Amino acid sequence: MSQALASANPDSTQPLDRNWRSTPAVMQFVNAMGAGLFGADYNSLTSTRDPISGPALEVLIAVKSRGVRTASKPQEHIAERIANILTNGETITDRFTKAARPARPSDIALLVCRHTTAARYAEELRARRVPVRISEDGWAKSPVVVAARAALAFAANPADIHSGLLLRTLGPDPLLLQAALSAQTDGRLVDDPVLIRLAALSDQMASLPIGAALDLVLSVTGLRLWADSQPDAAGSRADLLRLEAEANEFEGAHRDLKAASGFHGETAKVFLGWLDARAGERDFDRRPDPAANSAEAVEIVTWHASKGREWPITVVAELDSGIEDWPGSTTTRFDALDRIDNMAVVLDSAALVHTPGFAAPEATRRFIEDRRADFEANAKNLLYVALTRARDRVVLEWPGFLKEREDGTPEATNLFHVFMDNCAPQIGTNSLKVGGIDCPAVIKQMPEQVGFTEFANRVVNVAPRFGPARPLAETPLSPWRLQPSQSRSMGKVPETCSIALGEPWSKTVNDAARGTALHLALRTYLNRPDLAPRLLSATSVDEGTLELISERANALKKWLAAEGYTDLAAEIPVLGFTRDGAEIPGTIDLLAIGPKGCLLIDHKSGGSGEGFGPYWPQLSSYAGLLAKLFPQHPLKGLAIFWVDHGRLELADASVPSADPTQIGTTR
Repeated sequence: MSQALASANPDSTQPLDRNWRSTPAVMQFVNAMGAGLFGADYNSLTSTRDPISGPALEVLIAVKSRGVRTASKPQEHIAERIANILTNGETITDRFTKAARPARPSDIALLVCRHTTAARYAEELRARRVPVRISEDGWAKSPVVVAARAALAFAANPADIHSGLLLRTLGPDPLLLQAALSAQTDGRLVDDPVLIRLAALSDQMASLPIGAALDLVLSVTGLRLWADSQPDAAGSRADLLRLEAEANEFEGAHRDLKAASGFHGETAKVFLGWLDARAGERDFDRRPDPAANSAEAVEIVTWHASKGREWPITVVAELDSGIEDWPGSTTTRFDALDRIDNMAVVLDSAALVHTPGFAAPEATRRFIEDRRADFEANAKNLLYVALTRARDRVVLEWPGFLKEREDGTPEATNLFHVFMDNCAPQIGTNSLKVGGIDCPAVIKQMPEQVGFTEFANRVVNVAPRFGPARPLAETPLSPWRLQPSQSRSMGKVPETCSIALGEPWSKTVNDAARGTALHLALRTYLNRPDLAPRLLSATSVDEGTLELISERANALKKWLAAEGYTDLAAEIPVLGFTRDGAEIPGTIDLLAIGPKGCLLIDHKSGGSGEGFGPYWPQLSSYAGLLAKLFPQHPLKGLAIFWVDHGRLELADASVPSADPTQIGTTR
């Protein structure tokens, strides 16, 4: 539109011939680039600033693509370069004092094309402790917003158990999910103090304006204080404030407009439905920036959003971004902009241009190529915007990983192609030639593996907190998980009787892989002999060894049957807890069950083959767990089956076993 106005009124326009933003060295690159992109339509600009020391142009050649798995990605190289600029104290010229000073995070902007890519760059910068400002999505799924919506829904309808559970397991002073579900099953959740206070508001919710209702709910639940205690306190508080602003906007909207959209009434339920209906709106899920423009941080913005702004150092990334419309997108076009003096004609020429998507790529290409002139014109404008934001230095992420275009498809498909086709850049030793003009530059080819520099940020932004800061009381720690072999209360190792179940095998190397294979083979021969033919491929054990294991299994099964244990259960997972709450996970190799009780057997490969060896703590712990988990099967005996030695070492169950609640404690 602006171009059409300028073309229609040439006598009323005066092109700029000076630039007040960038240094002469930066403007040399900008003018060379602008002449290449726009030809005779470009007006060269003269810098009004004095020259400064230091590089005006950096080219960081990334040789590995964004999808590489074995090397560093472009975003890692860019984050490392920014961290080095800040850590090494590289200087910029202060905009107000005109004096040179070390660069601060807010002096640097990183320009990207897509919000999804921006998040990846932000992640790498934060990993290096570089503060970042970025417009991120995720407001609707922010914990404080989810908790506040659940609280509002429960206050409006105390029968909404899902909202109550969500609030109490996510919000302030949360309950464990299992505890909350158990409380609901037992009918005790309604006695929760937080939910009682919310339920008491239900009679008022229908008559209160939504803004007042939300304020009351936030006060009753303490969600504002909880937001201040989150890791990102400022961001959480800003998310909550935006929810309150949305409530005020809903309250102020005309009821006829809301009714026309299908929202009748002013209640909390209608407000929550209104929020859900807006979820698909552009930027609706964007999180608010709690620092506005005052944060001391590297700012990550899109190329489009950078228009009209400036920074001392601008890092321009994602030159490999595509320029073509996605199939299924729709844009507008005005064919009579040359008649801008007659707005009625211009409006009559308006058209919607849809780019369809077909299963056949060549059919889609025909529609895309029809709009190529528009794509490339937009790409030129976007390139010029992004590459002219710097005051002192431009840092280019050079996509050296892009493949050469094929002879049959010379058309530009991304921003870098447009830049190459129009500006013909050539990388020299210490320069970048653009349109035949040598621009001094620092040229760096990025290594396959990037370094890792942490920025020691000296700027500390402490959010104000009310009340005295008191340290938390020290709490003694205990293990969260223990193995049964860590028992300390299993008593004396019992005497065993030895039962021969075959001749010992020749000595073999025992390792974890072999032990796992033996266990699998024994379980198969004992419980599912019909699957035995599959063991060769499943275990990689040779046929001779499998035959020996089959004989061992048959001998054990025969002996157990003779003793009355005909029901065999293998690989039983068990889980107990100590008095301090630590988990005790384990697996019982074999539980032989008979009419009078059961026999607990643990398979061992290798070892001495005598008694219980060093495995009594483990076996004793399993026995203690078994009494609680299977009280219907009294334990009659404990045994270790020494597979290699062909011997079953059996002890009577009258021997004291370990108390599961005492595992890991001292006697």
